Amino acid sequence: MIVLAVAIAIFATLVEADSWRGFDNLFLPLGVLIFLASNLVIPIWDAALRMAFLLAAIAIIFALSRRLGLGAHVARVHGMAFFLLLSVTAIQNAFLPALMLLAQALAGRVHGGARDTDALDIVGALALVSFGFLALGIALGPSALNFYGIATGAMAAGHGALALAHRPLWQRLFGAGLIALALFGLWTVVVGMNSYLAVWYPRIDWAVAAIFAMAAVLPAVAPRAIYNSHNIRVAALGTLPAVALYLGLFLMEGPHGP
Repeated sequence: MIVLAVAIAIFATLVEADSWRGFDNLFLPLGVLIFLASNLVIPIWDAALRMAFLLAAIAIIFALSRRLGLGAHVARVHGMAFFLLLSVTAIQNAFLPALMLLAQALAGRVHGGARDTDALDIVGALALVSFGFLALGIALGPSALNFYGIATGAMAAGHGALALAHRPLWQRLFGAGLIALALFGLWTVVVGMNSYLAVWYPRIDWAVAAIFAMAAVLPAVAPRAIYNSHNIRVAALGTLPAVALYLGLFLMEGPHGP
């Protein structure tokens, strides 16, 4: 209990100190609730190990964010978001969201410097997507975890493609294809590491590959059109197809899967 109390105190203090646009009203109660629900009954050695791992992960994501030109405030918020991700899910399911945060920061740096407001808003978008898929799985029954990975992976592909906007078209398309392929491969690895309860659906490799390709190619072809309100548009490119795929499979397979 002492270890968990320290973790919650650190998280709550950072949320309250670094919040923007009133997001502490969302992050603080839901974040602490999910953290407690996931960690309240674990053994003391597991709690201590997770605490050490989380602090190390925060330090790493903070350092990477600063290297990409983000301010200390934004870097702390990135670390805070990563803290919450690792608190409530297995480490493999935090890879794609973390890459999405870093890809957005890289795209901002390429476009003349990462703006703090953009980097903060992407954390808000990630929070809304995360809570949305959690609620979707709770409401309908079948796990939405792997579809959450599709959404965040596709968002990472979109922001990664925007980072190539200054290059010629053929280079943008080639790079977007490589990014989509690499992220699709990572998603496949993550799915293989998840519980069988998260894989209640038939094989969807081609559909997922198409979602990743679309999310990367559209920003590569028309980066200027996407970059205006890019956080919203890239989030829509990744999230809406993933939700549609989940709902379609749910209607076909039923609440218990095949």
